[in-house]
Amino acid sequence: MKKHFINFFKNGEKYLIIFFLFLLSTNAFSQKLTVSGQVIDNSNQLPLPGASIVEVGTTNGTITDINGNYSINVSDENATLKFSFIGYETIEMPVEGRTSITINLSIAAEELDEVVVVGYGVTKKSDLTGSVAALNEDDFNTSAGATPEQLIQGRVAGVSIISNSGEPGAGAQIRIRGTSTIRGGQQPLYVIDGVAMDIATYNSSNASASTTLSPDNPSGTGLGGAQATNPLSFLNPNDIESIDILKDASAAAIYGSRGANGVILITTKKGKEGASDLEYSSYISFSKLPKKLDVLTADEWVQFRVDSLEKEIDDEYHLGASTDWQDELFRRAISVNHNIALSGGTEKTSYRASFNYLDQEGIIKESDLTRFSGRFNITHKTLNDRLLIQSNLVTSQTNENRVPVGATGYEGDMLLNALKTNPTWPVKDSAGEFYQFTSAATDERNPIAMLEYTDDKTKTSRMLASLSGSLTIIDGLIFKVNLGADYANANRRINQSQKLVYITPTSVSAQINNKEAYNYLLENTLNYSKTFNVHSISLLAGHSYQYFKNTYYNLLAGGFPTDAVLYTNRIDAGDNTLLQAYSGATVNEMQSFFGRINYNLMEKYLLTATIRRDGSSKFGENKKYGDFPSFALGWRISEEEFMQGIDIIYNLKLRAGWGQTGNSEIDPKHSQILYSPDDDSKAIVGTEPIVGFKVKRTANPDLSWETTTASNIGLDFGILDGRLSGTIDLYTKKTTDMLMEI
Repeated sequence: MKKHFINFFKNGEKYLIIFFLFLLSTNAFSQKLTVSGQVIDNSNQLPLPGASIVEVGTTNGTITDINGNYSINVSDENATLKFSFIGYETIEMPVEGRTSITINLSIAAEELDEVVVVGYGVTKKSDLTGSVAALNEDDFNTSAGATPEQLIQGRVAGVSIISNSGEPGAGAQIRIRGTSTIRGGQQPLYVIDGVAMDIATYNSSNASASTTLSPDNPSGTGLGGAQATNPLSFLNPNDIESIDILKDASAAAIYGSRGANGVILITTKKGKEGASDLEYSSYISFSKLPKKLDVLTADEWVQFRVDSLEKEIDDEYHLGASTDWQDELFRRAISVNHNIALSGGTEKTSYRASFNYLDQEGIIKESDLTRFSGRFNITHKTLNDRLLIQSNLVTSQTNENRVPVGATGYEGDMLLNALKTNPTWPVKDSAGEFYQFTSAATDERNPIAMLEYTDDKTKTSRMLASLSGSLTIIDGLIFKVNLGADYANANRRINQSQKLVYITPTSVSAQINNKEAYNYLLENTLNYSKTFNVHSISLLAGHSYQYFKNTYYNLLAGGFPTDAVLYTNRIDAGDNTLLQAYSGATVNEMQSFFGRINYNLMEKYLLTATIRRDGSSKFGENKKYGDFPSFALGWRISEEEFMQGIDIIYNLKLRAGWGQTGNSEIDPKHSQILYSPDDDSKAIVGTEPIVGFKVKRTANPDLSWETTTASNIGLDFGILDGRLSGTIDLYTKKTTDMLMEI
């Protein structure tokens, strides 16, 4: 027995090999397979570096190297590989036991098949009948940008984007096809991942960069004067996948009473099927004043004063210095931006999470902005892929150090003072204190003293969340519910030291300004699409309810006994007779019903018709609801038989549209009666005088929206296989029933 036992181990290697061969022949173990090859551009036969290869149904994937080569281990010989590259057609290829697969990818004829986001849905670019500009990552400005509007600045015809100031994070004035109103809101409507922003919250002139310490407009219809930015400022540009701009009324009418100034639709990035992908990007940028304004030097200023006054200048006004106030005020600014994102997913579930840090200095000394923002998105398919659930969450906090610019009147604006202040004055006197001229003969101020003795900080917290579910009831019929919530809290604290000579004992020198803005959205839509023979039709019906609430308070004080403590940390320590407090709240609701029909005949003749009925609590009892219709026609001339064979023309489409949109961006309650205290009307109740009230504003039950009626004729063209394309638009628009507060 012992001999046989030893013989078994001596021959064990042989027996083990026979055993494993048996297992392999009977498929007892699954065998992984290594597949390698190359991905090539079919048009020029050059390799495609960075092409994606993913095993279908798994997170297993890889990318090609600089020579287009790849290697991937698949689960078995029956696996399927998906080959993709940006701008190229995607190919799925069964492995079928092969160990070498070379793929030729062709450039996708995507321009006309490209999906464009429109209100409450998407459509192919070839089927558009309205004037819509669509931009994606390839179209964005590649220069460093702190805010999303900088991505599209100068990229879209008819869209003007002008920065209101050079302040870090400052908002931009965006005009789509010019100005449509005089006093109403002029900003376009922003819709981020299906959630419409509250335009009125950001349209206030009070939400400027100015340091204005006064009780004027204490309610601050913008974010309490505490935010100088527009609704895009909290969004990380690196998270944006596409921006679509609805320019004409036929395209924007689906948003009814808020579409008169155009609509900007922003779609953020989502996770995609495949292996987890970690991205990191960073940049550092430098900025400076491109050109100083030409002002008189100290010697030129003295000579000018002598010549104009025909006498020597008083020694008190001529101190012999030679100060270039612009050099003292401006600096070379440095900005740093860091982005990190993790994305991936399976066939059923995908995700993307990102974080952004921005530290941006302003070209004015002491001014800067720091922003932290995070975003998480998840998409999940269930019920045999008939239910699609999507959720988005964006949070951000922005901290700003601001400077006294843009105040009402040049005496409160250090930029204007830098241009007009006496260049013979020194920045500081012999004692090392900021030199400040106190004579009533001049209102010139030392701009550097204004800068150093002003402490102006703003902290803005923002959260935007959305949750949607899309259920395919039958093929082509989709019911969608969309929930959205947008919350913003802005707090601004301004301190102006009493060392400033123009701060008198009775001046307001401290202000705390706070505002909270709430925006809740509930939308239900039903989409039906069907193609039969040469006909294609798409129907949309929907209902929307949106609730807005803004609350604010404003505290102002002065007469503080010491500078040892920041005034706003003990605002009650000032002169009680100067302490002022204001607070308030506004609520606005909007309910809408809308519908749209898209009809396509033989891929040549297109028709779009929309209608929206909006109701708003802002308006009078007799005008609560308004109707906003539109229609448009399109003719794809390049698809006609007589155009076949003309290879140079890639696309030729004629469009014509008409529509009505509205502007409802006024403060709430203007249709209601308003009373105010009247010191001249008093009554004695018992022994105490009671102040009466007077009518400050009468009720207006017929107050309604502005209406903009617009017509558009456009020609889209593309030649040389889409290498050159363009659009020609001729439009006219007229605004009636303009809103103006008097």
